[in-house]
Formats: sequence, C-alpha cells, structure tokens
Amino acid sequence: MRRYITFLILLIAVNYSCTKDIVDDRATYVDVFDSFWHIMDERYVFFEEKNVDWDSVYEDYKPKFKEVKYYHQAIDLFEEIILELNDGHISVTTYWHHVISVSGIDTLNALPYLNYEKIYERYQLNNIREYPKVHIGQLNNSITYLRPLYGLDKISSADVGLANYEHKNGVILDLRDCMGGNSEGLGLLDGFFEGNKDLYYRQYKNGKEHHNFTKKYSVKLEGLGTVSSETPIVVLINDNTYSMGNFMASVMKDITACKLVGQKTGGGGGCVISVYLNGGWSLTYTFDRVYNLSGELIEDGILPDIEVLKSKDFWENDHQETGEDPQLEKALEVLLF
Repeated sequence: MRRYITFLILLIAVNYSCTKDIVDDRATYVDVFDSFWHIMDERYVFFEEKNVDWDSVYEDYKPKFKEVKYYHQAIDLFEEIILELNDGHISVTTYWHHVISVSGIDTLNALPYLNYEKIYERYQLNNIREYPKVHIGQLNNSITYLRPLYGLDKISSADVGLANYEHKNGVILDLRDCMGGNSEGLGLLDGFFEGNKDLYYRQYKNGKEHHNFTKKYSVKLEGLGTVSSETPIVVLINDNTYSMGNFMASVMKDITACKLVGQKTGGGGGCVISVYLNGGWSLTYTFDRVYNLSGELIEDGILPDIEVLKSKDFWENDHQETGEDPQLEKALEVLLF
C-alpha cells in the first residue's frame, strides 16, 4: 500500500463541483454511509479494475455503521472501505475536516521523496529556473532537465523557456514525485511535438449501472515543435509518479520515442469531483477513465522501459545524504552512450 497527497485531488479535477441536495446536518452515521455508498455505486468508474464487490461492501458495512456511536468508529470503518478500494483519488472528509484517504491509512511502504536540492548540486544542474510548479535547468553535455512539480496547472513549455536551453544531446523529463495537478498541465508537453495531436482518451459514466459508459473521447493539444523529433528523450518515473505524473508518462510514451527509466509509476488514471454527503461530510471520487492511445487504461500505472531499482533504505539514507541518484545516472548513460 502506498501513500498519496490528499489535496492533489482538488487540483487535478477538470470540473470541481459540490452539490448540497443530499445534505442533512441531523444525519446519523449510517445516513452518511448510505449517501457515500449510493453516490459511489452510481458514479464511480473503477469497481471492476479494483476487483471490489460493491454490493458486498453495503451488506458488510451497513450493519457496522448502525452500531457506530462515536466519531472515531465511523472513521475507522471508512478507512477499511477506502483501503479496499485502493484508489488514491478517493477520500472522505468529515464535518471536522478530518480527511480519510489512502495517504492517512498506511505509509509504511511508501518511498521517501527525493532530495532534489542535493541532486541538483551533485549533478551540477545550472541555469536553474524555479517556476511555481516547474523547474528547468541545464545539465552538462548539452542536456536539458525539466521537472514538473506537484500541483501543476495550465502551462506551456514556452512559459518556462524550453527553447532557451541547449538540448542537442537530449532532454530529461523528471516525473518522479510528481503526484498531481490540473489536466491542463499537460500543456507543458507541447514542446515535444508538432501539430495538433491526440494525447489520450477519456470516458465517462452515462448510467447508474457499473458498466454504463460513454464512448471514448480524444483529448488533443497543439504542439510547438521546440524539441526536434530526432532529439533523444528520457522520462524518469517512480512509485511516486501518480495522477498528473502518470498522465504525462503515458502521453510521452505515446507521442515521442522517449525511454522511460526508473520504476513502475504509482498509477492514477482519471479526474476527480467532490460532492457533499449527509451529515456535513464530503466525498471525492474518480469520475472518468483515461486511456492511452492504444486504448489501455492507465489507472494501474506504467512500466519503465529500463528498470532501475534501489532499496527503500538507500533512498532514505544514502540518497538523502549525498544526492546520489542511480536513476538519473542511467538516464544520462542512455543519452550519452
């Protein structure tokens, strides 16, 4: 089980809305559960992929919620359900603003975040521009380094001056620890291709049954062609590449000849929306499905072309102290040799 940053769900949403039509401040805990279960039943999109029997969840948990007398008991039950769903985009927020999500349940196996200050120093990244949600810099040997950060919003590669950097020997797009943002953040990739291209496909619910979906709709972007199609590209990914980071890795794999280096992404293949539940609680859930250009769901993550794994102990200790980064070193090796 892995961790996710809870509030990324608000930033990635293309359409964020709340509805108060079901709110009842006098509601019991079982009323809260009922509203949660029915909204998810009609609108959530990944029951089959998560291998969850939603009817059994109702049968198992409604009697338990009927017995709830205290606040923390309801929280514990929602934690069990969300853990079973195992979707980092799902969260339940209590009327006291306590957020129940995968991030708050089990962080034992999560990788630590990388020490980018040490990485930049060790690998002599220069001419660094630190924009609010993007870092860009120059590596030795005419290689451009581009790193989207968590919370990426509407942007273009021109906004960060990609054309002003030397990339004769390649570009490294570092998506590690990129855990969410607005889908318009994909505009950062417009420098990697020319013309109007399909990036991915989206699909929505169009009925109450779990299998009721619309056809797939393509999402397009106009490319600027800043980076030549002949320029080698490496995309760095890890277990903390989630949501927007996962989107970007999928798109780059489809529209360029890049190599993905690192480890399998954490996944996340849809946008989210939030609604109010009874009792002043609220629910955030995935409301659409995202497919790559081959028609495959990206929810469960994307495999690297070149796997570079190190132990959690290495990332927690050696890396944090020295900035040593075997995944970045492999990227440089791919580009230069």
